[in-house]
Amino acid sequence: MSTYLDEIAAFHRERVRLDTRDLGLLELEAQSIERPDSFRDTLMGSEFVALIAEIKRRSPSKGVLNGELNLEEVVQRYVSGGASAISVLTDSKYFAGSLDDLRVARSKCGLPILRKDFTVSPLDIYDAKLAGASAVLLIVAILSVGELGRLYRLAHDVGLEAIVEVHSSQEVEVALSVGADIVGVNQRNLHTFEIDYELATKLIADLPSDVCKVAESGISDRYQIERVASVGCDAVLVGESLVLPTSDYLTVESFSTVPKRVS
Repeated sequence: MSTYLDEIAAFHRERVRLDTRDLGLLELEAQSIERPDSFRDTLMGSEFVALIAEIKRRSPSKGVLNGELNLEEVVQRYVSGGASAISVLTDSKYFAGSLDDLRVARSKCGLPILRKDFTVSPLDIYDAKLAGASAVLLIVAILSVGELGRLYRLAHDVGLEAIVEVHSSQEVEVALSVGADIVGVNQRNLHTFEIDYELATKLIADLPSDVCKVAESGISDRYQIERVASVGCDAVLVGESLVLPTSDYLTVESFSTVPKRVS
């Protein structure tokens, strides 16, 4: 049975198929841009569980999250609140994002920036570099092992890093097989959109010590960050809890000041 994730991935593959730009020229242009500061080093170097604060306008399951979102103000709030990095959703059809959002974020801060999207092609990687990203997201669930390996190597070749996103122990094995040094555990099932609040603690506990460990989805308070910190989590990616209009009482500082576990 086809799932929502299948639909989204198919949309992105068709979008790439219809893109007639010259890959060679894009690669040369991307290679010419200076390599940004290391996304991984920034996350690993913090004494706190690093906060990747996300710019997210809507979600497929909840609809519009913040129709009045002021991008520049949000970026400034993230920076002043101690975020270590920023994630920008650039999918237009399902999340109402754009590469322009990423460009604005880049122009307004010096933090590492993740292009969070459904990366399926070299075009996606070149566009990320050209827009000012420091890293891209590679989702194991929508890529073959061969695709994952090629896109991971290409990202590094053009001066980007990659968060390889997993949802199961089997996907962790695939991520590690291609050399992933940043692994994101997404607690949201991308087929049903349900959250498994125990998934990050289960999977992160078994990751190698030299892998940067990121917990994604379902992080809505300090207690949840403390839980993933207890098993060695290096960073959390938080979106909805920071962009919803009703989240004014949730300060960025409350998410960015949880100490890492001391080994």
